[in-house]
Amino acid sequence: MINRNLKLVFLNLVFWSLPTWAQYEVAPDRFIDILPLQIQNRYEDSSAQERTNRLYQAYSLGVQFSIFRMEFEYNQFYDKTGGGAALKVEQTIQEYDIGLGYRVYQIISDDRRLTFNVFGKLWWGQTQTTIDTTFAGIKTQDVSDRQTVLGAGASALLRISYFIAEADFRFLNSKNMSPQTVPVAGARIGVTFPY
Repeated sequence: MINRNLKLVFLNLVFWSLPTWAQYEVAPDRFIDILPLQIQNRYEDSSAQERTNRLYQAYSLGVQFSIFRMEFEYNQFYDKTGGGAALKVEQTIQEYDIGLGYRVYQIISDDRRLTFNVFGKLWWGQTQTTIDTTFAGIKTQDVSDRQTVLGAGASALLRISYFIAEADFRFLNSKNMSPQTVPVAGARIGVTFPY
């Protein structure tokens, strides 16, 4: 159901932007970016209480208008550990973030089909952890309270016609994270539509 709805949203965005594609030569300063292919790496404590790089699944939608950028992001981490047949522990971390950016640098090609932007960003969101424990066939679930996430960082965006690639680095801080301040590095690929 979710995949079907995402396809419908994507097709509607393509359809609505068709008249704009013919006018792309004017190089608008306003874009809608869909970034479904992402890698996000965080250096944080694992369930074994040791610092390690953990890979998160992330999805984001960005809107750029002039020198400002707003990004909506969903991040999820899933980890399963077990102590044999009698014990199984599953950890799921979900995070919803909003990023607000300000363009500090830009390069535009002569034909205006290639742009490179650097943004400084501030992040705000919420995170929640769910731990499912199965011991001797009995399953219990612990859900943490939602905690606020605050962060700051920078990102670099490369647009080539209707394709976009983004690399970002930030520090996020929350009471629900271990350690409380976590470095995050990410890379994204998607499509961009001028509006």
